[in-house]
Amino acid sequence: MDHYQLTHFEIKDAGNNNIVVLITGSLRYKVILQRAFTQYYFSRTFEDRFGRYEWGTYIYNIDPAERGQIDILLKTLQEVVCIEDDLTETFALGYHTQMDPMRGGYTRTELGDLVYRAKPYRRDFTSTRQKVADEIVERIAQFTQVHPTYAHAEIVAAVPPSMPGQPNLPVYLVEQLATRLGKANGTAWITKGRSTRPMKDCATIQEKIDNVRGAFSITAPESTRIQGRSVLVLDDIYQTGFTLNEVGRTLAISGAKKVLGLVITKTARDLR
Repeated sequence: MDHYQLTHFEIKDAGNNNIVVLITGSLRYKVILQRAFTQYYFSRTFEDRFGRYEWGTYIYNIDPAERGQIDILLKTLQEVVCIEDDLTETFALGYHTQMDPMRGGYTRTELGDLVYRAKPYRRDFTSTRQKVADEIVERIAQFTQVHPTYAHAEIVAAVPPSMPGQPNLPVYLVEQLATRLGKANGTAWITKGRSTRPMKDCATIQEKIDNVRGAFSITAPESTRIQGRSVLVLDDIYQTGFTLNEVGRTLAISGAKKVLGLVITKTARDLR
């Protein structure tokens, strides 16, 4: 599972309402652009002959207003973390930790600190924690509004918590986000057929896989509402992503057209 951020890009006018987009970064970003702007034709990928960027593509007959949207999306992709997994697309708003050369180790980023302050670790989802969580909702909303693929998702759902019935940050975020964006809240549609351990308590990759494999299902009355729809699945922290991907697999089996993952932070290091 790879994760990275868009490095550099440039948008140049190519005449006749055409533009050329030059990018230094994974070719996956072309697929992301094509999925976000399906109304336009993209040329084959080519190498930048001046060697300033890794690759480029033409976008033909583009509306001038859409050019600005492409620029905004690409600037956003420089800030968020693209995660390659089994979902249609997955992004983290940022990394959870960063190397601190002064301390000689990892420290929480600003986003990582927001997660820490918002999560009800001791089941204490106080008004102070909710206020921090509302700040996270604002950032999630901003991302969905500038990324057309995410903006068009009809359903938003939280990854089911390991301890149902207890205060849970992703569940709260989805409640607020669904109301704010006018999307269906599908959290209750995803059920757990058996209990699972908190992923932080699983020491190895195999333990994590076994912990969530086959644990989820879609409630029968709601499965028809998922078919042919785009579902945005939200979680708080992405380490290996096994839970998010298992939920995504369950949604895909139930007929979801797209499963879009979105997390607040991605850990800088993966479990080996």
